[in-house]
This record gives sequence, C-alpha cells and structure tokens, in this order.
Amino acid sequence: MNPRLTDIVKGIAIGDALGSTGEFMGRQEVIRVYSEARASGINWPFAQYGSRIHGLKPGQWTDDTDMAICMVKAGIDPEKIAASFVDWMLSGPKDIGITIRKALEIKRLHPEGPYWFGGYQVYRMHPHFEANGSLMRNGVVAGMVDSLEDAYRLSLQHGMITHYHPMPQICCLAQDYVMWSLMHDSFSWDSWLHDFSSTLYEDIRDISYDPAVKKWMDVCGSDIDKSLRRFVESWQHPAAFDPFRQDLSNGGGHCLMSFRIAMWGLYYAIHDDTFKGPQEIPECVFDAEGSDRIGWIAMLGHDSDTYCAIAGAMMAAAGLRFSEELARYANKTIKGDTLLCIHLPAAHSRTGASADKFSDG
Repeated sequence: MNPRLTDIVKGIAIGDALGSTGEFMGRQEVIRVYSEARASGINWPFAQYGSRIHGLKPGQWTDDTDMAICMVKAGIDPEKIAASFVDWMLSGPKDIGITIRKALEIKRLHPEGPYWFGGYQVYRMHPHFEANGSLMRNGVVAGMVDSLEDAYRLSLQHGMITHYHPMPQICCLAQDYVMWSLMHDSFSWDSWLHDFSSTLYEDIRDISYDPAVKKWMDVCGSDIDKSLRRFVESWQHPAAFDPFRQDLSNGGGHCLMSFRIAMWGLYYAIHDDTFKGPQEIPECVFDAEGSDRIGWIAMLGHDSDTYCAIAGAMMAAAGLRFSEELARYANKTIKGDTLLCIHLPAAHSRTGASADKFSDG
C-alpha cells in the first residue's frame, strides 16, 4: 500500500477499536466503563481497552475495518469488492450490520447478478434505510485512487453493493471531498459544503458513463436531489454542533448523523478550541488535545466504533498522528490466515501540517 493509504487504514482501525468499547451503550454505561478502565490502570478513551460486547481484546477492531481491508485487498474492481465482502460474511465475523448482511445474503444467493444486486434489492424493500455501513469503510477510497472523480466513482460503486439509498452515497462522496481536500491542502471549513454540493450532481453525471452509476441515477431519480438538500440543510459548523445533546438512541447509526459527528471530531482534532462536555463526564476528558480528541467521540457510545472509524480516516487524511497509547496495536485474524499488525510510531502532532491551513477562511 502507498503510505497515505496505510495511514488511512491505520486511522480507521485505531478509531474502530477505540470506539468498540462503548458501542451500543448509553451515556451512563459509557461512564461506568470509563471508571472501570481507569480503575484498572487503562487510560480509556485515550488508550485501547477492548470490547466486552464483541469479546475483543484491546486494539482489535470490528466490521468497519474488516470491510475497509476487504476493499484494499480487492482493489478498485467493484465485482471483486463484492465477492470479497461475501467471502468475509461467510467467514463468520463477530460483528456485521443488519443492512449489510441482508444485501450480501441476496448477492450470495444470486451470484450471477451484478455486484450491486443485493444493495438494490434492499433499497427496493426498505427505501428509507439510510444506515452508515458504507460510510464506515469508505475512508480508504481517497487513498486508493488518483483523482477525486475516481474517488466518487469507486464510492458509488462499493456503496451500492450494500447501501443503494442516495443519502449514504452522498455521505460517502462528502467524505471523499473532505479527505481529498485535506490531502491536497485545499480544505476550508467555510466553503467546503458549497464547493462540494454545488457541483455534485454534475460531478456524478460526469461518471454516468459507468452503467452501474447511470442505473443508480435512473433508479433513485429525484431522491438524489432530495437527499442532497437534506444533507446541506442539516449541516452545522462543528463549533456550533454538540453531539452529546443529540438523541443517539434513535438513529445513532444513521449515515448523516455519523458524518456530522466525525466532522465534529475532525474539527476539534485540528483546532485548539475548547469544548465543554456534559457534566456527567469528568472534565479531564475534555482537556485532551490533537488526535487524542478522537476519545471524545468514543465517549458518545451508541455506534461509537463507526463514528471513530470515520473520523480516524479523516484525521489521517489531515496528516494527524495518533498517540502510542492509541496506536500500539490493532490485531485481528482475517479469514483465519492473515494476521494484520498495525503499528504507528509514538507521536502526537500533525506531520508537516500547521493549524493555519485548516482555518475557517
């Protein structure tokens, strides 16, 4: 893998493993686990602690990273990506989302169908499903391609394997735009949303020479425009957004909420702004700086592994490095024959990046 892609995979794995500790938990449960970790000498959420729910050791990840690695191994051929996803499902992972399992089961039962057949059928059966299962793995796309156009095409292709609905697709494309801009020093908090959304429909049309993309546009039709409007209207600058005040017990796995939370974490990781968290969480948690602030996302609970995985990818695109406590290991056996050991050097600062280049201007 190229160095930037390697960093992105590490970011996903580190965030995924960190967030798995509080996955499916409400705030009081998260605080209880925080206290247990500290009592045992583990500095969670700024060090890996593992997951009792999934039976994971510290540093082991969940389906978010599994599927991202499937994509990296398969390359940019969506048929191979879909086949890799099905093989992974059949390997018996501990954690797999409902929408993903439904789509991949359909694809498994119809191997002669196109790679997007499962996602398409789930969309027809459940046209309002807007889960975050494609977004959770999408971060690797920006490191796998040579242009933003190629990123958009690959995101649409892998997204429709499991999540055909326009909203998850738009969230993936937005992550592509943010990460590509960060990687090329052209990101602006003030203008990114306008720059992304004002040309998106034409950008998609430019890749509609791909028959699967063309069919997706025809099938989804006006839902694409409606989803894009909702995406734009829902946006709040991260400095004005407080995820701890959101009802994550109802729709915490929604792709749009997941994207907003990840962008909030990215903002505070690359800015020195202070944040006042809820009273129930010890104030010292919010004294963290830089990439350690991914721990704030882990404290949200609910779908925190995915929130952290999405944010971890974007922090890596921004050139952030993770502390040794977070990055010491992230090990898991893939299909019983490949042990991936991910390690980052001890560091806590941006690599060659100043806060100025991420200014709001």
